[in-house]
Formats: sequence, structure tokens, C-alpha cells
Amino acid sequence: MKKILINGQKNFGNRGCEALIRSIVKLIKNKYSDAKIFIPSSNPLLDRKQFDDSSITFIPYYYPLALRIWTQLLRLPIPLIKKINFPLFLPKKIEKAMEESDFVISLGGDMYTYEDRIPSWIHAFDNIAISKAKPIHLVSASLSDFSEVPTYQGFLKAHFSKFDNIIVREDISFDILKRIFECKNIKNIPDIAFIMEKEAIEDKNFWSSNNSRKIVGINMSPLAEKLSHKINAKEIIKKFINYLIIDKKMKVLLIPHVFELGNINQNDDLSYLSSIKSELGDYNGNLEIINNQYNAAEIKYIISKCSFFLGARMHATIAAISTNVPTIFLTYSNKGIGMSKFIYDNLPLFIQMNDLNLEIIKSKFELLENNESNIRATLKNKIPEIITTVEKGYSKIFN
Repeated sequence: MKKILINGQKNFGNRGCEALIRSIVKLIKNKYSDAKIFIPSSNPLLDRKQFDDSSITFIPYYYPLALRIWTQLLRLPIPLIKKINFPLFLPKKIEKAMEESDFVISLGGDMYTYEDRIPSWIHAFDNIAISKAKPIHLVSASLSDFSEVPTYQGFLKAHFSKFDNIIVREDISFDILKRIFECKNIKNIPDIAFIMEKEAIEDKNFWSSNNSRKIVGINMSPLAEKLSHKINAKEIIKKFINYLIIDKKMKVLLIPHVFELGNINQNDDLSYLSSIKSELGDYNGNLEIINNQYNAAEIKYIISKCSFFLGARMHATIAAISTNVPTIFLTYSNKGIGMSKFIYDNLPLFIQMNDLNLEIIKSKFELLENNESNIRATLKNKIPEIITTVEKGYSKIFN
């Protein structure tokens, strides 16, 4: 029996983390059918409710206050502190699970990207596995070059050299690993969330009413708003929603992808999108929002019912394109640009948040509409190939 520790998620309040976990568990079990999988979680009871799999043991883990303070300190313009490893100590249960594990998987996602701070906690956790001489694989990652903090680049280069495998999900990150970090042990395999299967739910009013209208799914996040800096993204999105409903005679479904399992957090997608709906009204039922009762696989099913999709959260957009829904990427990092180019080649269906304005989002949507047939044909052919590539690529890893 193989025992594996998976690191890199806090809890399934981030449905993108859930999508990655569901997918990596499927890939592991394809190779080791009797695998035992340990997953640290800050909310193990609710995570278990979201994804109840007999092979998984969720281990309680709450990120220490000292680490959260350290993460904030790293924002200070002091080069020396960016070279210091945070002295992270693991609870006994996680320490024991790591000791028992045959190897460790570090879920990449955007853990090693620069979003106004450096990735101290994932760096520290992965270092513990490395110090214990555990084989460690960074999977399905997007990476920044950390040009904003050049003193950190050499530190990270040494860190990455100790991984058994680093698997990125798009060309831009692959180039960064080769050119900036000079890594040798790297592979470029599409995001593992492409293989997550959708789970059907009972038909809801948000797509069965006004069924003569096309449905546009929109995902937007407070993080994207924050990283757009001086642009008032929320007001632009509100005007675009009005344009879709009034001018285009479409219906809009707001789809949060990062939101608390138990209640509403003031800094998650549900709170953010709920405020947009509250400010705009419901346009006689043509503007709706999903609530927090759905898991990642169910949200993928909901997204699959949309005619078009615009998303800021990477795994919301993957849920769309992997179910043949023409999609615009609202992006604040390499990952959205890289994914757009990977799917659409030279068709520029991404918008960088710093460039967001009403005219550009309307023009990109027009481009999406005009190319709908070709995009759907491309996705119909490409997605099965991507799924096969992911499954074959990962079958050669984790020996």
C-alpha cells in the first residue's frame, strides 16, 4: 500500500483546491488503487462532507499566527528577510503522516506565484518534506519569475532544485523554470483539474427560467479586484452585466468559486458577487447567483449549462472550457494568459486586470460570440486529447 501526503490546500472553501484534490486523488488511485492519502485541512469535517473518499484521511491543521505575521513582514523592502526559512513546526499527526508517507505531493496551483507577497508557508512546508529526504513532487503549478523581489529568486532556485519533479500547467511557467530557475526536473502537463468529472444536480431556476435567453456565467473575485490596483473592476463588471442583459438580451449567472463552506466571509467571491447583485437588482430574474451549497464538481456542472463564461478564478475557467463552454479569462498573472494561449492559440480571449475597461470587455465578448462555433469545435476536439495527456503524463510519475 502506498501512503502519500498531499500539501498545498487549506480547505475546500476554495473550490479550486477541491478540484485539484479530487483530480490528483483520481490520478493516484489510477496508479495505486489501494493508496492511503493524507491531506492537512483547516476544516476537516466540512472538507469530508464536500469530498467523502475512503482513501483520504483529513488531518486537522491550522496555520500558526506566527506564520501569518511572518507572511506580512515579508512585504517589507528588506532583502535579508526574504532569504530566511520560516521555522515551521508541524503538529504530531501531520509529522507522523509525513514520516509514514512514501512521497509527498505539493499542489501547485498558484502557490508559487507572486501576488504582492512571497509564498512563505508553502515554501516552509515543502522544506520539511525535503529535510526528511521524502521524494517530493510539485504538480499542476503556475509560477512567477519573482522579478519584483530579485533577492528571492536565488533562494527559490535552490529550493526548486531539490524537487523530484516539477510539473507546470502552461508554457509561460515552463519557460520561467528553464530560463530563470534553470530547473532540469520539469514537465509541462495540462492542469489536472481538466479530468475532474462534473456531478449533476437537480435543475434549478437559475437556468430553467427565461430559457429563451442565452446564459452568461461570470466569476469575479475580490483578489482580482485588489490586484487590478487602480481600476474599479467592480463598476466595470456591473456595467458589463447591464450591457449583457439590456442590450444583448441575455441572462447572467454569477458563479463564486472561492467561498466559505459554513458561512459567508467578507473577502470571498460569494460576498463580492452578492454585493454586485444587491446593487444591480435581479432584472426580473435575469441576474442570479448560486449560493454556497455546491461542491467543485457540482459547480462544474452548473458552469457547463452556460452559453458563455468569463472567469477570474483559474479553476472556474477550466470547469468552463473542459465542458466546451467558450470562455474569456480575466487574469492577474501568467496562469490566465498561458491557459488562454494553450486553448485558443492566437485568439486573444484574455483580459489582464490592469487593462480592464468596459470597451475591452465588450470587444472581447464580441470576439467570443463571433468565434463561438469554431471555439466549440476546437474544444470538442481538444479537451479529450488534454484529458488523455494528463492521465498518461501522470501515470509516469510518483514511482
